[in-house]
Amino acid sequence: MKVVVVGRDAALWLSANTIRAAFGIEVEVIELPSLLGASDVYTALPPLEAMHRLLGIDEADVLKATRGCFTLGQNFTDGVGTRAPFFHPYGGYGTQIGGQAFFPCWLRARAAGLNVALEDFSVTAAAAKQGRMLIPDSETEAFGRTDYGYHLPAKAYVDYLRAQAVRRGVSVRNVEAISVERGEAGIVSVNGVSGDLYIDAGAGLLEVPDMSWDFPGERMMT
Repeated sequence: MKVVVVGRDAALWLSANTIRAAFGIEVEVIELPSLLGASDVYTALPPLEAMHRLLGIDEADVLKATRGCFTLGQNFTDGVGTRAPFFHPYGGYGTQIGGQAFFPCWLRARAAGLNVALEDFSVTAAAAKQGRMLIPDSETEAFGRTDYGYHLPAKAYVDYLRAQAVRRGVSVRNVEAISVERGEAGIVSVNGVSGDLYIDAGAGLLEVPDMSWDFPGERMMT
C-alpha cells in the first residue's frame, strides 16, 4: 500500500512521520513551498511532547536542532491593565482534599472569603512565574498534574521533521502548485503521483468538487 500526503510545513511532515512510523507502509510526500517567515514560531501544547515520544523523537535532540525552548503555560491580559493578568498553566490545580476534587473545594473557600487566585495552587504556574523549568515526576505529581509545551522556531522545526521523515524512508516531491487528476472512482494521481490513499495536510488542497449522488427517495449534495 502507498499513501500520498500533500501539504506544507509542520502539518505535512508530522503526518508523513506518523503514517510511516505507525504502519511502515510506503509514503510519498508532495510538498508545496513553505508559508513560514524567518521569525515564525510554533507554540506547541503539551500533547506534542507525547506525540514526539510515540514517533521516537528525542526531546533533547529536537530542542537542540531547532533552538527551541519549553513553555509552561499562557499569560492572558486585557491589554490595557484594567484587569489583573491570568496565567493558564499547562498542568493541574492542587490535589485532592479529603478525597474530594480540588476545584470544588477552592470554589467553596472563595465563597467563604479566600482571596487567593486559582493559579497560586498550581506548581506549574509557580515555576513559570519564577522563571524555572519543572519536569514532571512522581514527586511533583503529588501536588497536582504538571505538563509543558514548546516554543519551536518554525522553519527549523519543519527542517527537522523533514529530515526525520526522509530517514524513515519517506520519498519527497517538491512542487509549486497542486494538480489533481480525478476519475470516476476518485483521485487518480496528484502531480503525476499515484497512491492507494491520498491525505490532505494542507487545508483543502484535495477538495472534492461539488458532486451529487442519487439515493432511493432522497438526494444528497456535497
